[in-house]
Amino acid sequence: MNPFPHLFEPGRLGKRRTRNRIWMTAHATLLVKDHLFTEEHIAYYVERARGGAGVITMEAMAAHPTTQPYKGKAFAFDPRMVSQYRRIAEAVHAHGSLILAQPWHRGRQTNSVTNGIPVWAPSAIPCAVYRETPHVMTREDIAEIVEGYRLSARFAREGGLDGIEVHGMAHGYLLNQFLSPATNHREDEYGGSLENRLRIVMQILDATRAETGPDFVVGVRINSDDGMEGGLRPEDWAEIARRLEATGHLDYISCSQGTYLNRMMIYPTSPEAHGYQVPATRVVKRAVGLPVVAVGRIVMPEEAEGFLAGGDCDFIGLSRALIADPMWGMKAEQGRSEDIRPCVGANWCMESIFAQAPIACIHNPAAGAEAELGEGTLRPAKAAKRVAVVGAVRAARGAGRAGGLVVPRHGAQGAARDPDSSGASSAPGKGRDPARPCAGRGGACRL
Repeated sequence: MNPFPHLFEPGRLGKRRTRNRIWMTAHATLLVKDHLFTEEHIAYYVERARGGAGVITMEAMAAHPTTQPYKGKAFAFDPRMVSQYRRIAEAVHAHGSLILAQPWHRGRQTNSVTNGIPVWAPSAIPCAVYRETPHVMTREDIAEIVEGYRLSARFAREGGLDGIEVHGMAHGYLLNQFLSPATNHREDEYGGSLENRLRIVMQILDATRAETGPDFVVGVRINSDDGMEGGLRPEDWAEIARRLEATGHLDYISCSQGTYLNRMMIYPTSPEAHGYQVPATRVVKRAVGLPVVAVGRIVMPEEAEGFLAGGDCDFIGLSRALIADPMWGMKAEQGRSEDIRPCVGANWCMESIFAQAPIACIHNPAAGAEAELGEGTLRPAKAAKRVAVVGAVRAARGAGRAGGLVVPRHGAQGAARDPDSSGASSAPGKGRDPARPCAGRGGACRL
């Protein structure tokens, strides 16, 4: 019997069926080049599909040339993406996962260094991080943004993807800047009342659904709490969600939190409570009838199962958990949650991105290098070697799987007492199940 019946219950997004409720949410990888996918980029998503993710939203892609946080960022509005999507869709579909594109625009939350174009925003209010005074968007500029999202939807459909997730309403990005009174001081039809502040979003959703037709999955990424003074709070987002659902264009809503004024609400470190965003997401969930995706330091399957069973959400969104262990879903389904390599919230993944380097993980060396180091690529060594491991049991396990004889440092200095071997000296094959990791500090064991 599956220990997580809610997590592995099939789901539905519009007319598409999902094999489970595990959703890999979008995150940057820096594995693209010249605005196109690389083999490493494709392998990254395939590894997570193989590992059990039911739905994958690819990393955010620019909906307009005015949003380029770094060189090479994928352009969702570029017709070259059609062939790129076909390659990745075929590879991911082979493992039973759905895959979605995510067009977005950062608005003021970037700079003009990469492209030499002033940043765009609804009002001339600088981002506290990048500190550039934005160009105030004209009606013509707004029309260009809507067109960029429209083209993004067209190319996603033509490329054989399963759907598209309209981003920009979460994390303080451009559409969030239009929605929030804290960042929208306009006095025209795009500012003032909520109806006016929502206007650009409604235009984008109209254009998106017109391009995709009724069979394509269309969703949105929104906040459930901006978490800042003057920003939108859970009840505000619940009302926005109600209005978005009323368009009839959407198949789901994915929730997150935070802006660049408080980025630790977006990707908090280890001290944050697991599931910290769920209470605000629950407010949005109760306001709509659409499936809702929840995120927020959900690390283990037991946590995910509890939130689903409690009716807090319909899908569990994971990013860093799947960076740390792409096989998270497979292990959970097999009842092996104790074998999951958990995300510890070290944010080395974010550090690598901030350094303009490909995605990395503090304890998953295969992250971003799946074709070379991913699941099933390593082979046992022809000859066993002796490896000293200091304070890294999981590394010892990996070395053992490769055929090595692992001897923790203390054990290399002499015979050690192994508490699991009834006082016998630790030695390979004596007093220990070879499938178990070393329990004592000084034991030598074949792992």
